[in-house]
Amino acid sequence: MALTLAQRKTSNAYEQIFTKVAVAKEISNFRFQSELNYGESLDRIGLSFSSVFARPTVDGSAKTFDTITDSRETWTVNVQQEVSVILPANRKIQTGPLGIEEFIGKELGKIITLDFDARVLNQVTNATYAFDAGDLTSTASNGTPITPSSTTVPQMSAQMPAKLSSKNQMIGDMVFVCDSYFLSSIEQYLQGKNINLAADVFANGYAGGKFAQAKVYISENLTGETVVTMGTNPSDGQVVVVGGIPLTAKSTLGSTAGNFKIGVDVDTTRATLGAFINDPETTSSTQVALAESDYNNLQYNLRVTATNDNTANTLTLVGIGAGVLTVTTDVTSATVSQMTHMLYGKKGAIDTVLQKDMLIENVKRSDGAGQSIWATYLGGIKLFNDSKEKLLDVKVAR
Repeated sequence: MALTLAQRKTSNAYEQIFTKVAVAKEISNFRFQSELNYGESLDRIGLSFSSVFARPTVDGSAKTFDTITDSRETWTVNVQQEVSVILPANRKIQTGPLGIEEFIGKELGKIITLDFDARVLNQVTNATYAFDAGDLTSTASNGTPITPSSTTVPQMSAQMPAKLSSKNQMIGDMVFVCDSYFLSSIEQYLQGKNINLAADVFANGYAGGKFAQAKVYISENLTGETVVTMGTNPSDGQVVVVGGIPLTAKSTLGSTAGNFKIGVDVDTTRATLGAFINDPETTSSTQVALAESDYNNLQYNLRVTATNDNTANTLTLVGIGAGVLTVTTDVTSATVSQMTHMLYGKKGAIDTVLQKDMLIENVKRSDGAGQSIWATYLGGIKLFNDSKEKLLDVKVAR
């Protein structure tokens, strides 16, 4: 049931159907849209009834009053993202009557919309409950991502709503956001059952039909996570490739972009590599800055952050919107495991605000060099504490 790498490369139908589609507006909640502007904060009180109990009582007897606890959460609308380009005057002349400004504006709007989408979908990593291989046959997660197969797909369909229900969450108006290859796994399992998810028109990512009692949405903007386990120091010249960008371990640092220094022990080296990934624009005594195109890709396309763990000998890389964060290495004894964080749960659990809804602007440059075109959004994204129990962070192996 699981797709092999060869199948992924040659699955032409799916390669043509599934492109990056925004689904954030379809699954999130805009209840505070009219109340908040950029820079403003909202103080919200959450109530907990965990210390309230049903007790036996007798008419006329004294009552036992339980305490409702509350917590205050502050949400500041402070997300501001922009994408901008220059359209040279001669380029506009060469393109003739193609309406190039409108075309560029549309493409910039798409890029900025997908940025917002990725940040919304990443909120599932803050959910109270995970759902992984342990949940397929028991009542507890075990940290192992699920490998899609003819066995695990139907188990997921039954167990995901069961887990939320067991946590006292009402099952209704549910959504499931997965990527195109997981939809392919569902589709393969459902062949011959008169259900065809892939045949529907993908309006706002909606795939049609239901899985695990939830409306299915498709997004390639889900959060990807890769764990690199490295227990011994790399040798000079060995490489860790993150999203196609090579980072090379060197005994003597040199001046080649992407080099990082091998430390006195593997913990030092792993920490150096993590710091490099988190700050790829800087050249220091332990790293040589990436070329501009590479660090832009790492920081702003894949949105990768790294966390080192000396106890577990791991470097965990998280790519917001990366979908599948591909990492390879020839470091001796190092291993790599990859997963995608998919979202299952209550529609509207994530709160969002957009002060400017993907504003596109086009301004003629004063120096006569052409036009400046940019797209901007101002907003906020929040998964409140009392909504964290309404979602499952579904971890799927890639």
